Amino acid sequence: MAAALSPAVRPPAPAGWLARWRWQATQGLRAGGLPAQLALLLLAAAAAGWLLHVQPAADRIAQMQARQEVLRQRLAAPAPAPPAGPQEQLADFERRFDDARVLPAAAAQVLGLARRLGVQVDQGSFELQSSADQPLARYTMDLPLKADYRTLRRFLDALLRDQPNLALESLTLAQGEPPSAALEARVRLVLFIHKTP
Repeated sequence: MAAALSPAVRPPAPAGWLARWRWQATQGLRAGGLPAQLALLLLAAAAAGWLLHVQPAADRIAQMQARQEVLRQRLAAPAPAPPAGPQEQLADFERRFDDARVLPAAAAQVLGLARRLGVQVDQGSFELQSSADQPLARYTMDLPLKADYRTLRRFLDALLRDQPNLALESLTLAQGEPPSAALEARVRLVLFIHKTP
């Protein structure tokens, strides 16, 4: 049953499509009563649930499927013959490391994981170091972090699990001021890579 507009209720002057749309939406909610308001509330809750839970889960599934495909290709590749001597063993070990092309993606993965887990990252420093007497270069990420203990531990566990060439070189923890559940941490991560010629 359509609600009749009282003479006092008139659409706003044509000030713009947004004002007219808001007026029409308000009138529709008034005419629909409680069922329309509940439907709008459920629609907003569904949209929020999608953005907060479903979409991040879909992103994680896509990442896991991409990693699974990489692992499947590695398993399908024929196994290399065992190296004969120490020099060949060292060369085989060094082949397991990526080159400098992975640096932007590796840094983005660290910062993206921190953002997803709610770890606050202040301005960090990134440095590529190479020494003539070392077979690998070091990409050092010095990051000041702020999070509670459990979140910080989950962050570091996930990083070291997902990036096998990444090492935790140092970790310093301090209680925040004023004391709270959040810890202030300084983490130094080192990603080992092939030297660029």
